[in-house]
Amino acid sequence: MLELLSDEEISGVLEVVGRVTNQATIMCMSYVQFREDKSPFDLELYNEALKIIHEFPEYFPFGTGRNN
Repeated sequence: MLELLSDEEISGVLEVVGRVTNQATIMCMSYVQFREDKSPFDLELYNEALKIIHEFPEYFPFGTGRNN
């Protein structure tokens, strides 16, 4: 379960964009909730897609918008 600062509670499969703090919490910038009641979510396929994105960053130029 993820509890947001607005006291909204959500659960299930979520994609969270944010950063991990020193207190082992996530500062959430945005999230997407994958609703199981609308269509089944294939977590294994999603994991494989993330592996490919990380393996070939030149084809998937996602970033934080900051210069490293």
